[in-house]
Amino acid sequence: MTGRFNVPSPKRRTSVESFTKLFPYYAGFPESFVRAVLGSEAIKPGSLIYDPWNGSGTTTSVASEMGLPSIGIDINPVMVIVAKARLLPRSELFSLRPLAAAERRACQSA
Repeated sequence: MTGRFNVPSPKRRTSVESFTKLFPYYAGFPESFVRAVLGSEAIKPGSLIYDPWNGSGTTTSVASEMGLPSIGIDINPVMVIVAKARLLPRSELFSLRPLAAAERRACQSA
């Protein structure tokens, strides 16, 4: 990397970020941290962002806002629903109930 960039602390503070007010996932980090990392010179336009511990979906949500393709995975099926919900436009929020039912069925058959 040729340049320097300032990365904010990944520790979550009393949040002013809208989603964390709704769902304060304990292992999360602030959107400002993800924005700084994804906006750095190290990430080229069009880079695929991969988060194998996606949790509540901060990385995939910010990547989507920044126009970067992303893949997020989490072992916790509830967090999968939360992360997918963050990517939905408001007009599609009605689809959360069927999504939760599908995850419940998948967990029961596993």
